[in-house]
Amino acid sequence: MRGRGATAGRRTRTMGPEDIDLLSGTPDKGIIRTDRSELTGEMVDKGVYEWGWDDSPIVLPLALHRREWNAVYIAAHLAEYCGARLVAFHVKSERERIDTEFRSKVESFLSLLRIKFEFEEAKVKGQPSFETIAQLIVDQAKVTGAQAVVMSAHKEGFLLSLVGRVSDRVARKNQARTVLVESPRPEMKVPDHPKKVLVMVKEGTKSRDAYVVAAALTSLATTPDAELIATQAIVLPPTVPLDAVDFSETLKDVEREFAYSVADSIRSLGRIFTPRLLVVRELGRDISNYAQQEGADLMVLTGRSKKFSELFGKDTKEIVRNSPCVVLVVFPARA
Repeated sequence: MRGRGATAGRRTRTMGPEDIDLLSGTPDKGIIRTDRSELTGEMVDKGVYEWGWDDSPIVLPLALHRREWNAVYIAAHLAEYCGARLVAFHVKSERERIDTEFRSKVESFLSLLRIKFEFEEAKVKGQPSFETIAQLIVDQAKVTGAQAVVMSAHKEGFLLSLVGRVSDRVARKNQARTVLVESPRPEMKVPDHPKKVLVMVKEGTKSRDAYVVAAALTSLATTPDAELIATQAIVLPPTVPLDAVDFSETLKDVEREFAYSVADSIRSLGRIFTPRLLVVRELGRDISNYAQQEGADLMVLTGRSKKFSELFGKDTKEIVRNSPCVVLVVFPARA
């Protein structure tokens, strides 16, 4: 281990090349492959590139509000990475007035990326409920044969958060993958060229899609030096000192298994992820502080269920609310 650091409430451990053999999945070999050209045909045959998304459509629900720009950016680059068709979907009420300037901006941006895209619209009578809008989005994803729904998720008031936002309802209902693009503050934007992306992993979760998303958003020629950091957060009880990280055999086992899983993602995606353990007292506060300290441009949370609050437990909303950057909450497809 190297690169240890600590604050009053957390401690990080960075695993270096000496910890991971990317080819055999065993520690202490230190072999790193940095791009696909270095991988042999035999390795590909063994499933090195079994990860990734296919070219099935990606649905981008839009209310055509300017605060949805981050979702447009994320969905467009995922579609470009996959070679997928992007379907922008809008639920239009009878008296709704469309922001034509924003729609033109979206169309110009998508044309610039040279991806296949189209706008679909569902007209409804009266003012549709959140449940109706969410169901229409889910139905559109099903009819389209979408591999994923990527949509904006806004910070709302207490009552609205309590009953459930449209985005939360879609994440619970959608059979395909769902990526919620959370912007803690309206003015917060994803940088054009993200330089540092954090992938936060909770033990026992299915993190594959989160790794794919992070790799896709840093795969452009304009982001060759982007740093990808995969971090597994572990909560220590108040009675256990942070220094226990250095001596606990249980934590060493967790660390070893995490290193193997990160090595698997590197083999499969051809991108380097730096693995770290983040030992914390309070998930919500400490993860937000960690992202701030790292100067992250983007954070990706990965989870194990369709219920928003079960990703990192009740701390998920605190992580998002206090994040110094845009957060992507990735829900895997239902089996």
